[in-house]
Amino acid sequence: MRRRASWRRHHRAAAFWLLAMFAASQAVLAMWIDQDAPAIRDPEYVLLQDMLKERIAEQPDKPVAVFLGSSRVALGFDAGRATGDLDVLLFNFGVPGSGPFLQKIVLDRMLAAGLKPDVLFIEVLHPFYNAAGTRSLDHSLLDGARLTGGEASELFGYGSRSTGPMRRWVYARAVPINRHHAELRDAIGLDVFQPGQGPPPPFHPIDRLGYRPRPVPPEDWPKLTTMAHRQYDPFYAAFRLDPHPWGRLLATIDIAKRSGMRVVAVVMPEGTEFQQLYTPASREGVADMIRRLRVEVGVTVVDAREWLDDPAFYDQHHLLPGGAISFADRFRVEALQPALKQVGRR
Repeated sequence: MRRRASWRRHHRAAAFWLLAMFAASQAVLAMWIDQDAPAIRDPEYVLLQDMLKERIAEQPDKPVAVFLGSSRVALGFDAGRATGDLDVLLFNFGVPGSGPFLQKIVLDRMLAAGLKPDVLFIEVLHPFYNAAGTRSLDHSLLDGARLTGGEASELFGYGSRSTGPMRRWVYARAVPINRHHAELRDAIGLDVFQPGQGPPPPFHPIDRLGYRPRPVPPEDWPKLTTMAHRQYDPFYAAFRLDPHPWGRLLATIDIAKRSGMRVVAVVMPEGTEFQQLYTPASREGVADMIRRLRVEVGVTVVDAREWLDDPAFYDQHHLLPGGAISFADRFRVEALQPALKQVGRR
């Protein structure tokens, strides 16, 4: 009996110390990831930032224009095509799921890294600003794990309808070996494949200017359109401007202006089914938000919702590569060229 009791105490102590060592290792790893390992915490941002730095280094004398936005921008804006023969470096900094909270984070990081565009195009996707929806779209889509502790602290007071981003940040820092295991494995070389073998690189395909073409076969369009309606329809019935994301957008615009950037807000194209979702009340509410941006905030707004026909989309709000070409051609004339003229007058 004494031997058995001693055995139990010994193994309980061993289990306790193993758990304590694991917890300590996770705490150290979490601190390192949070403050010193952005490529593990947010590899998507680091990829785009490094690509933009490389393009600027290749063409240091050209004016720089950057387009911040969500997946509508990332998958639907062909920056190379939009550039045409204009003397400008135009870069697609679209991040899927990016709303007003993350857009400000991206701009803050860019400025901290010494990246200061001459022109900032910023997508304004009205569901992110609609408090009449069933939930906060920004809270639903924002992955808090990609934020530093300081950035995550900005979530306090950012609306009250969800704690999702903060919970995701806490989980990622509490158990980083689980949340960031793929990035950690890659960083220490555990997954090494022969050329031509293994999975495609993250965020593939993506071109040199940040554009991620997505050719989707027609047989998949109905399923993806149904998913899009399920996600976005609740935000089209009515509209009530949410002061939290709206204030975040204004702060982003103010930072950009004070940094000397020309700011242009862009509303991306939508298919017929999405355009028909607007009720008179929601259409009026979105129109008033655009008016306030133009009149009260003093930025140019390019409303491209009706620019393209339905064959340009695969789910009524994301563009196919052919649609991205059509959008880029019109964007060059109606958004990029006027913005560059304004830069020339400064």
